[in-house]
Amino acid sequence: MSHKLFKKYTLYFALFSTVFYAVGQNDVQVDTLKIKQIGQKEGLIQLNVKALVQDDLDYLWLATEDGLHRYNSADFKVYNNNPLNSLSIPEDHARDLFIANDTLFIASNSKGIFGLKLSTGKFIELSKNLEVLNTNTSYKIRPLGKKALLFSFRNSFMIFDRKNKTLKTKNLPKSKIENYVQDVFALDNENYILATTASGLLNYNIKSDVISNFNMLDDSSHNAIFIQDSSMYIGTDIGFYSYDLQTNKTNIIINNDGVNCFYLGQNNRILIGTDTGSYTYFMQQENLVKHVFVDQNNMSFTPIEINDIKGDKEGNLWFATDGEGLFHFNSYREKFKTLKLKIPDFSASKKISTFQFLPLKDSTLLIGSTVGIIKYDFKTQTFKQYQNHKDELIYTLIKDFNGTIWAGGFTTGLLKYNPESDRFLEVKGAKNNISDRDVIQVTPRSKTELLVATWSGGLYIYNIETNTFSEFRINNKPLNRARTSFVDSKNNLWLGTDEGVFRLDKNGHAQKLTAEDENNKKLSSNRIFGIAEDSKGNMWFGTSVGLTKLDFKTLKTTIYYKQKGLPNDFIYTVIVDDKDDIWLSTNYGISVLNTNNNTFTNYTQSDGLQNNEFNGKAGFKDSHESFYFGGIDGINIFQPTTIKTSPFLPKVHIESIELFNTDINRNDLYSNKMEFKSDENVLTFNYRAINFINSDKVDYAYYMEGFDESWRPITKNKNITYTNLNPGTYTFKVKATNANGIWSPHEDTMQLTIVPPWYQTTLFNIIILIILLSSIFGFYYYKTYRLNQEKHLLEKTVTARTKEVQAKNDALNEAYEVSISQRENIKFLMRELQHRVKNNLQIVSSLLNIQSRHIQDDVAHEALQVAKNRILAIAFVEDALKLDSKTIEIKKFTINLCNNILEALGESEQLKFRMQYQIKPFELHNLNTTVYGLILNELITNISKHAFNTFSEDNLVTITCTENNTILTLIVNDNGKGYTENDTKSNSMGLDLVRDMVTQVDGTLNIESHFGTKNIINIPLKNL
Repeated sequence: MSHKLFKKYTLYFALFSTVFYAVGQNDVQVDTLKIKQIGQKEGLIQLNVKALVQDDLDYLWLATEDGLHRYNSADFKVYNNNPLNSLSIPEDHARDLFIANDTLFIASNSKGIFGLKLSTGKFIELSKNLEVLNTNTSYKIRPLGKKALLFSFRNSFMIFDRKNKTLKTKNLPKSKIENYVQDVFALDNENYILATTASGLLNYNIKSDVISNFNMLDDSSHNAIFIQDSSMYIGTDIGFYSYDLQTNKTNIIINNDGVNCFYLGQNNRILIGTDTGSYTYFMQQENLVKHVFVDQNNMSFTPIEINDIKGDKEGNLWFATDGEGLFHFNSYREKFKTLKLKIPDFSASKKISTFQFLPLKDSTLLIGSTVGIIKYDFKTQTFKQYQNHKDELIYTLIKDFNGTIWAGGFTTGLLKYNPESDRFLEVKGAKNNISDRDVIQVTPRSKTELLVATWSGGLYIYNIETNTFSEFRINNKPLNRARTSFVDSKNNLWLGTDEGVFRLDKNGHAQKLTAEDENNKKLSSNRIFGIAEDSKGNMWFGTSVGLTKLDFKTLKTTIYYKQKGLPNDFIYTVIVDDKDDIWLSTNYGISVLNTNNNTFTNYTQSDGLQNNEFNGKAGFKDSHESFYFGGIDGINIFQPTTIKTSPFLPKVHIESIELFNTDINRNDLYSNKMEFKSDENVLTFNYRAINFINSDKVDYAYYMEGFDESWRPITKNKNITYTNLNPGTYTFKVKATNANGIWSPHEDTMQLTIVPPWYQTTLFNIIILIILLSSIFGFYYYKTYRLNQEKHLLEKTVTARTKEVQAKNDALNEAYEVSISQRENIKFLMRELQHRVKNNLQIVSSLLNIQSRHIQDDVAHEALQVAKNRILAIAFVEDALKLDSKTIEIKKFTINLCNNILEALGESEQLKFRMQYQIKPFELHNLNTTVYGLILNELITNISKHAFNTFSEDNLVTITCTENNTILTLIVNDNGKGYTENDTKSNSMGLDLVRDMVTQVDGTLNIESHFGTKNIINIPLKNL
C-alpha cells in the first residue's frame, strides 16, 4: 500500500469513525466444536496458556505462567528455570512466542526477550549490552517483514535486525496508562499498523523510523488487527469491528466481549479469541458463528477465555485458554455422531445399553435395551419408552413377512406388538408353551411360522395361525442359545450358538461348523455372535475369539485374530458394506476389514463412538445403507461413505537417546549422527510420531541397520533398547502410521558409531603391524648377522674338523679292511664248525643205527631209533640254515624238514599215511629252528607209531602253519584212531619233550582227539 493510499485510509477513519452499525448478537449461529482438552494429565504444568507456535518439525510450543512447554501430540517436555543451572530457561513466566529459522523467541514477564536455539537446545541472550532486555517486562513478538522483528515492551518497542543481530528502541506516544504493542499488520514493505493498548492504531514506517497516529476506535486496548481487500478488522477490549474502506462504515460485529487474538483460517474466515470463548467470522458472507467447546466426555466449557489461536495445514486448531489448558480441534476427529437415549424420569447419568434395532417406515426406530423397548422419532428427536416390560432386557426385535412386530428378552417370553393398544404383549400358546421365557432370537420362516430361540429351553416353531409352539430339534437334539440367525442368498438359515454354527438348507438338513474341525475348516471359536454374507457368497462369523471367513468356493476358513490387526477379538456384530468391507463391533470400538488388502481400520470412542464397548445383536443395516451400532451408552448411526479419515501422514522423530537408561541430553531431535565409546553400548531410543488426532492409535516399526536383519514387528511402544552393540557403524530407522493405520513416508534416522577401544582401532592395528614387521625384519637381520658370524666360525671349525675326520677316516678305512678280513675268517670258521657239527651228528646217528641192529630188546631198539631221528632232525636244521641269513621261508623250510623226517622214518618201517600241507608262503625273523624242528619231529614220529595200524590212501596227516600278528600257530592233524586224555598224560617221552619245548618258548599246546588227533601249538613270535 502506497503512502498516498495510507493517508486516504487515515482520512476516511477521521471523517467516518463515528458512524457505527452494530450487528445483533442475539441471532448469532452456534457451532459445537468437539475438542480434546489437553492439560495436567498430559503433563501441562500450568493451565494458563498465553501463546502458541508450531515449529517445522510439527511440535507445538506453549507459553505459560510456569514454564515453556513443547507438545508432541501425546505429552509435554517442560522447560523450567533452575537457579542452580545457568543453562536452564532464564524465566518461567512466558507471554508470547515466535519462531524465526532456528530460534524460538520468548517474551517473558521479567527477563525481557531471549531465545532458544532449537538445533542446540541452548537458551541465548539477544544482546548483552542492552540491560533493558533482561529487566523489562516484554509482551509480544511480531514480524516486520522477513528482515526484522518487533519486541513489545512497556511504553516502547524494539526493532531486531535478524541479519545483523542489532536492536533499536522506539518509544510509544505518552499515555497516562501502560501502553504497549499488541499486534502488527503490514500495509506494505515499509508501513506497519500497530495495535496498542492505549494509543489505538498507529502507523510505523520502518524506513523513515517515524510513528504516526492511525485511528482509535474506542478507549480500550486494541489487541488484534487484520486487513483484507477493502476491509479492516479490529479487535479491542470492548468488541470486534469491521471497517469498510469503500463505504467508510464501521460495524460492531461483537459487542461487549473483549477480543484477544485473530487467526486467519481457511475459506476467508477469521477465528476470534475473546474473553468468553471464540468465534468464526466468514468475511465474504459477513456471517458470525459462536463456538461451544465440548470435550469427549460431553463436558461444555463456557464461558472460557481464549488467549491465542493457531492452526496448521492439516486442519488442526489449537486454542490457548486461561485456566483450562489447551484445546485441540480437528474436523477429522469426530467421525461419528452418537444418539444418546434420553428417557423421561430416567437419570441422564445412567447408561442405557442397546441391543437389536428395528427401523420403521414412519421415521422411527425401535430399540431393544436394558430398560425395555424404546421408540425414537427421527423427526422430533424424541424417545418413548413402552411401559410394559420396561424393567426387562429386550434382546431381539423383528418384523415378520406379514408386517407384524415381534420381540423377546430375558424373562419376557415371546412378545407381539399390538398396534391398537400400542403395547407389546406376551404370546400364550394354545398348547405346549415354551419351557424357557428367556427369548433371545426370533426368525421368520414363512408367513405362518416363526423360529423362536431360547436361552436354555432349545428352539421352537411358533405357528401364527394356530397359536401353538412345537419343539424344533437339530440332528435330533435340542439346541440352546441360538442367539443370532441369518438367511443367506440361497435361502439357507444359519444359526449362531455356543456350540458353533449350524446351516439348515431348504429341506431341513443341518450342517455344523465348529472350532474343533480341521485346521483349514475350523471356526475361531464356538461362541457365535454375528453372521453376515458378502456379495461373493462368502460367509463371515463374529465369535468370542476373532472373525472367521468361510470361502464359498473352497469351504475353507480364514481366521482373523487380535494379533492380525484387530484391537479386540470379541466380535459382537458383523455387517458388510457395498464394497464388501466387513464392519465389526467389538469390546474396543468398531473395526473395518478391507477385504482387498486384508487390513483393519479401527475406530474408538475418541472418534466419536458412543463408547468403546458395544453389545451383541446391536448391529443393523437398513435399506438406505445406513449402519446402526449400539453399545452401553448409545447408538452410532452412519453411512460408511460419509466416514472421512485424515489423509495427512505424521512426521516421526527420534526425540532422545538414553545411555544405560539415562538421558544423554545431546538434543537428539536435531541430530542425525551420534558417536559413543565402546563401553557405551546399551542405548534406548525414544521416538514419537506427531499425530494430533488419536495419537494412541499410532503404530511404529523400527530397524537397526547393521544389527537387525529386517524391520522389527509393528508395535505401539515408543522406545526400544539395544544392548551389547559391537563397535561399528549402525543406522537406526523408525517409521509410523497415522491413526488410520496408513504408513507415513516420513522416516527418521540416526547414524550411530560405536568407537572401538584403542586396541581395536585401525591406527592401533597399523602400529602393531609396523611393530610386527619391524620386529620380523630386525629379527631377520639379526639372525642373518649371527648366521654369517657363525658361518665364518663354522668354516674355521669345519676346516679343522675336516682334517681330523680325514685322519680318523683313514684310520677307520684301515680298521674296516681289517674287520672285513676278520669277518671272512669268522664265516669260514663258522662254516667249518657247522660242517663239523653236522658230521659229528651224522656219526652219532650212524653209531646209534649200528647199535640198534645188535640190540634184541624192542623197547631199547625203538628208543635208539627215536634218538637217531632226533639227531638227524637237528642235523637237517643245522644244514638248512645259512650263516648270513636271519629269515626263514616257513613253507619251504617246513616241507623240507617234514620230508627229511619221513625219510628217516621210512628206513626202519613202512609209512602208513600221506602228508598234506596247508601253509601259505611267509617269512619269519630269528626263528628258533631247532625247537621248531624237534616239535615237528616228535609229533610226526608219534603219529607214525600210534595213529595208524596199516597203510591206506585215506590215512592223512595235515600240517598247517599260520602267522597272526605276533602269534605263530602250528597245527599237526591226523585222521587216525586218536587217543584219550589219559593217553596224553602217560609217560610218552615224545609228548613230554614237545610240552617242554613249547613251555620253553612261552607257548601253548592243545590236543584234540575227535576223529583223529589234532595238535594245536601257539607260540609268541618274539620267543622263536
